[in-house]
Amino acid sequence: MKQLKRFVLVSIAAFCPFFSTSTSAKMLADITADVETEFGTYHPYPVDIVPQVPSYTIRPDFSNVSNFADFNFTEQERALLLENGFVATAPSYKQLYDVYKALKERETPIFVTTDCMLHTFHVLYDNMLRLLEVNRFASDLDALNRAMLDKMETMYDQAEAPEVEEALKKDMAYFAVGTKLLNPAAAIPEDVVDLVEAELLLIDAHEGFDFSPIFGYQEDYSQHKPRGHYTRNELLQRYFRSMMWYGRMMFRLEPDSTEAGLKKGREETLQAIYIVKAVNQLEVGGRPALEIWDEIYTPTVFFVGKADDLTIYEYSQLIEKVYGPDYQSLPLEQFADGQKLEIFIQEAKRLRDPAVCSSFVWEWEEFEGVTKGFRFMGQRYIPDSHMFTELTHSQVWGRLFPMALDVLSVLGSQRASAILDSVYHQSQNYPDYPAKVDSLRGLFASFDDKVWAQNLYWNWLYSLMPLLFPKDEGYPIFMQKKAWADKELTTALGSWTELRHDTILYAKQSYTMATAMPSPLALVQGYVEPNPYLYARLASLARFMRTGLEQRGLLIDEVEKRLSSLESLLLKLKTISEKELTNIGPDFDEYELICSIGDSLEALVTFPPEISEQIGSDTDDQMAVVADVHTDPNTRQCLEEGVGYPLNLYVITKVEGELVVTQGAIFSYFEFKQPMSERLTDEEWQEMLQGGAAPDAPQWTVSFAPQGFATGQPPLAHSSESREAIALRLSVIPERPTLGEEIKIRAALSSPYQEGEPKVIIEKAEGDSVAVPLAEQDSAYVGGINTEGWQPGQIVIKAVWVTTRAGRRYEICQSRKALVLAPETGVEEQSPSPGNFHLEQNHPNPFNAATAIPFCLPSESRVRLVIYDLLGQPVRTLVNAELPRGKHRALWDGKDDSGREVSSGTYFCCLKTGENTLKVRKMLLLK
Repeated sequence: MKQLKRFVLVSIAAFCPFFSTSTSAKMLADITADVETEFGTYHPYPVDIVPQVPSYTIRPDFSNVSNFADFNFTEQERALLLENGFVATAPSYKQLYDVYKALKERETPIFVTTDCMLHTFHVLYDNMLRLLEVNRFASDLDALNRAMLDKMETMYDQAEAPEVEEALKKDMAYFAVGTKLLNPAAAIPEDVVDLVEAELLLIDAHEGFDFSPIFGYQEDYSQHKPRGHYTRNELLQRYFRSMMWYGRMMFRLEPDSTEAGLKKGREETLQAIYIVKAVNQLEVGGRPALEIWDEIYTPTVFFVGKADDLTIYEYSQLIEKVYGPDYQSLPLEQFADGQKLEIFIQEAKRLRDPAVCSSFVWEWEEFEGVTKGFRFMGQRYIPDSHMFTELTHSQVWGRLFPMALDVLSVLGSQRASAILDSVYHQSQNYPDYPAKVDSLRGLFASFDDKVWAQNLYWNWLYSLMPLLFPKDEGYPIFMQKKAWADKELTTALGSWTELRHDTILYAKQSYTMATAMPSPLALVQGYVEPNPYLYARLASLARFMRTGLEQRGLLIDEVEKRLSSLESLLLKLKTISEKELTNIGPDFDEYELICSIGDSLEALVTFPPEISEQIGSDTDDQMAVVADVHTDPNTRQCLEEGVGYPLNLYVITKVEGELVVTQGAIFSYFEFKQPMSERLTDEEWQEMLQGGAAPDAPQWTVSFAPQGFATGQPPLAHSSESREAIALRLSVIPERPTLGEEIKIRAALSSPYQEGEPKVIIEKAEGDSVAVPLAEQDSAYVGGINTEGWQPGQIVIKAVWVTTRAGRRYEICQSRKALVLAPETGVEEQSPSPGNFHLEQNHPNPFNAATAIPFCLPSESRVRLVIYDLLGQPVRTLVNAELPRGKHRALWDGKDDSGREVSSGTYFCCLKTGENTLKVRKMLLLK
């Protein structure tokens, strides 16, 4: 049996503190003091309590549960409620906060779950990453792509020796592919057109394993299918493809020991040396190319982790060591010197090995050796992929697929280990499995605080650990049940699935080795799932994310507000939990917080239109997401992890001295196999769920969810009228209207509904409102309104579905859109407000068809707003006029002063007043 490498292993007996009896000792890791990381200080919020909730008994007829008659449970659900004190039922709503908003309106006692807080953190994490990708990383990558392609073409033209020319030709093709994937309009150097087009065909088909026309080895092209949040708009799709190309394609040191393998290793290593030389030599827009590269790499290290493969930094140091500190001045042919190239390869082989097998490797090969080498923007080491690598063939002979429960078992869950053995018979089916799990447990138990605090990915896993230890005497009786341990496993797996979904581009995937707002309501007391350790760790994680981003100037105001609010909310839930576990009831304000948790969660995950339109789509209206986490080349399948719609959770617990049924929302979780050529997007997964084609729930979840997790019904929006819910779709044309233009509106329901009709109101920029007359047309309602004489500025279009029942009028659901009504001149005046002379960043940025440029004037001024290209040539004068004090906005449609569309690229917006005050902003146009 192969042994674990790269780390010193210790015995499970010495480093598995979860066999102890104290609460903190039951978790694999417990950070109790500040930890200094390269991204700032991780500050843990302490928890120091001894749970002492008194036991209680539920009568067989539920006569001592005060509100039991308010619910209609099946006999099976009643039996589980009596046995366990809680039960979960099939989904009713599309979002977690929808459940809580409906419960508040129905005046049902609320049970705040750890699930809803973990899901909220996922939304903030995912949206912050999207914003960085759209507003910073994509433009940096575009500039780097162009510069590297030009540099490789120049070096190729300078090459004299055939082997140097061949290496640089492949490098030129390599960067041409990356450039073309991000910017389809980019030109391809004539000498590599055939190679590049052949690669692009395989990437577009994304069917599975095939031989790379440029590199010659087998690549899994199914990985190049955009998924995760990268399906939301075209820019994210392009960014995904370009980064996935740089993240997966490798320049190996020694593919094998045959003469052909050694020759291929020398060629690929020479290619890598030329790339590193170019990066260190090149400037992009007056800045070092390495600095641009690092502006993508380091922030994503904070979110996900460091590259599992050797990087530019390591190769730069080694090139200087082997070829000398003046290597930049050496002729290209000297890098191909056989003796020095061999020394470089042998020295590089002594550097760290990869820990995750992420490519096609035969079972008799050592993946650490055959895949070791350089990647330009290598995918990142993540601990769960490391676990999967060690727990599948050929490390565990014959085990082609891991299970998500493996991760929780290694992280200390006794219940996960029991299910893996008793339900899935892993130890019985795979004799190598127990020893490997023990080795991994020992390894991860030996890690110190700095490992778990190092970045957001490790920290997220650390935050899940409070879900993995058994809740014994002193906790509420429902938490002491085995079924609750199963519920907590589902919570942990749902949150982990969201983590893998958010990081699907950057996280290095493991591979098996190949063989041959509501009306005021009465305050109803509720309950918080008493897990203060989780709330404390999640609060620390939110703080760490906020301060880490702020330290690097990457924090966006709207995200900063939400992370601060989330941290504050989590600390309040921690306090309430501690009170519950020590028999101190929440005060009025805390009950009010519980009652309004749905509104709080919705506010945390809802961003203003100028942000959500950049990074989101209708797919984000539903919480269901999916991520492939492991690939088996033998069966040509991948392992998918899915989060479905939120289950309804009913818990009988004591509130103010009496037993009541409380209700909350929890994750639904799925694990299943899928052909690798059909890796699922979120959109495809949501269609499966809505079409009744979802896989079965894990069989062990029947202990608390007898109906399963799936629903064949469409996802539902929150309803103000009992449990019934519908979704209202609102379409507006044009989305960027100009003053005097007619706005056309279409309103329709996402599913058939027999009674009622929509009402549409537009809130105008001047403050008043106007109703839009609608007429029924093809199962929808359409209408229009002319904007002649309106004031330019933001307008808000609101639609509600109105129905009447039993003489009462109800507004069942609503939808809204915020638009900017532009003046015919292209400059929008907003209400004056005091402030400094300021030019804001255009939005969206990068942009395709048009972009808005806001600016502020402290006094009436003569203003010139001009767009310049990279050469400093004026392209378009947007404003040249006297403007009053206040806020203004100019709109640029991507055309020059002659009305011709300009090409994709970087442009500068310069705002100048008569007092010679100047402000400049950089913009990126991508077509």
